[in-house]
Amino acid sequence: MFSVLDTNLLIQANWRGRVMRNEFLDIKKKAIIVQSYFRMQRALKEYKIISNQRQVAAILIQSWVRRFLAGKKYQKLKREYRYQISVQLYHQNKPNKPTKRSSDCTEAAKYSTLRNTVPHCEVCDMDFESTLLVYHHIIIDHLDVAHGREDGNARFVF
Repeated sequence: MFSVLDTNLLIQANWRGRVMRNEFLDIKKKAIIVQSYFRMQRALKEYKIISNQRQVAAILIQSWVRRFLAGKKYQKLKREYRYQISVQLYHQNKPNKPTKRSSDCTEAAKYSTLRNTVPHCEVCDMDFESTLLVYHHIIIDHLDVAHGREDGNARFVF
C-alpha cells in the first residue's frame, strides 16, 4: 500500500489544499462584498438620476394640467364677461318700449288720414292696413323721436 512518507505527503497536501481553498473562499467573499458595494453605489446614482427625472416629469405634467385647468377657467370667465358686457350693452342701447299714451294716440291721429278708405301716414306718406297700425307707426317712428324717447337713427323726423 502506501508508505508512511507517502501518507504524510498526502495529508500535508490535503491540508495545504484545504487552507488555500479556505483562503480563496475568504478572498472571494471579500471581493463579492467590495463588488456589491460598488454596484450599490452605481445603482444609487442611477436611481437618483431616474428619480430626479421622474420628479421633473411629474412637475411638468402637473404644470400642464394646471395650465389646462386655468385655460378652461379663463375661457369660462371670458365667456361670462362677454355675456355680461353684451347684456350691459344690450340694456344700454336697447330702445325704450313704446308706451301707448292717450295723448300720443290723440297726437298721432292728427298725422293720419284715410286716403281712399286706406289709413295713411301724412308724415312719411305711407299707407297701412289698419288705423291702429298707422297710430303705432306714428307713435314709434315719429312721436317718440320728437319727444326724445328714441334716437331717431335712419328715421324720418318731422
